[in-house]
Amino acid sequence: MGAYSETMAMALLAWACALPWIGLFILLWFGWQVALRTGVGLLISLLIICWLICSAFPSRLFRRFKRDVP
Repeated sequence: MGAYSETMAMALLAWACALPWIGLFILLWFGWQVALRTGVGLLISLLIICWLICSAFPSRLFRRFKRDVP
C-alpha cells in the first residue's frame, strides 16, 4: 500500500461526500434516474482521474527528474 491507496481512498471519500449533494439537488429537481446516473458518472470520473494521477502522471514526472518510480 502507500500513496496510491491514499489517493484512491480520497477519491472514494470525495464521491461519498458528494452523494448527499447529488441527492439534495439532482434527485429533487430531475428524479432518481438522473441522480443515479450522475452519481455513477461522478464515481467513474473520479476513478479515471485517480488512475491518471496514480499511474500516468508520476511516471512522466519521475522520468523527467530521473528518479525511481515508487
